[in-house]
Amino acid sequence: MTSVVEPSESKDRKPGSSIRTWLLILLGLAGGLFVGVVGITWLIGEPIIGGPNFHGTVIRSPEPAANFTLLNVDSEEVSLKDFRGRVVLLYFGYTY
Repeated sequence: MTSVVEPSESKDRKPGSSIRTWLLILLGLAGGLFVGVVGITWLIGEPIIGGPNFHGTVIRSPEPAANFTLLNVDSEEVSLKDFRGRVVLLYFGYTY
């Protein structure tokens, strides 16, 4: 004789077991995602969340230039101290 088991008579299924299964699946996926993000961050070496790291050179404060003497277009000597108190721009250009 064969017997048919009705769904309500099944002893293997407990009430709420499908919800528990889905929660475990979601928890596993969230954990895997977390481990993946942490692993990628560790491999790259830079944080994914947060500001960028500073890369470069810190420029020191300017120091006064030492006095020097050059020739102007009229072949007269001109020194830097002649321009004390003014803004001075030096251009060393080349033309041929």
